[in-house]
Amino acid sequence: MPLTNAIHESLPYIDTEPSASERAAALSLIAAEASTAPSDSTQSHDSLPALPPPNFSPLIESELDRVSQKTPITGITTSHYESQDAPTTTPGSDTRSPETLQKWHTALRNAYTSQSYLSGRLTNLALLEKYGKNAWLEGNRQLEDVLRALERELEERKAEIDGVVIERKRAQEEVGGEIKGLEETWKRGVGRVLETEVAAEGVRREILERRREGAL
Repeated sequence: MPLTNAIHESLPYIDTEPSASERAAALSLIAAEASTAPSDSTQSHDSLPALPPPNFSPLIESELDRVSQKTPITGITTSHYESQDAPTTTPGSDTRSPETLQKWHTALRNAYTSQSYLSGRLTNLALLEKYGKNAWLEGNRQLEDVLRALERELEERKAEIDGVVIERKRAQEEVGGEIKGLEETWKRGVGRVLETEVAAEGVRREILERRREGAL
């Protein structure tokens, strides 16, 4: 049998199924080894290098702090796109005062923003009404093409897996007799070694006994 073998080391097609006692013994060994493992599952192995310290930008650091504190995002406001109200003025106040003019300037700027947003939204809605149906159908067609391509690739991979499994089974069955013969030879060799050790121990005891008799 060649030393380089492309077959996976497990041999499910020629190995005998373990008995209930053998399986229980193996599971007990696994449980005993798992119980001695460190309780912290996130602890890295000693042979792994230490992770480099993080180097985030100030913007990322501030965002991480915001997420950790569960603070909602306040950078985006939609008040500019809501209906604008005229600034309130008290009766008899000077309508040309700098404060009043600033209020009207701010209200006018917000009104321009709302008008631009609503105009763009109306344009988008008109385009959606005119071309949205065809775009949706075309998108569905493209998704169906992608789905069919994925299904074909899946079938090809399944066929490749089946071929690998069949080839693996054939290769294992071809060497099954050789493996069983080697296993039997190994068992006979181990048995002969044990028999030799038992015989040697018997000879050693007989020699010691005769020495004692000779000494007496």
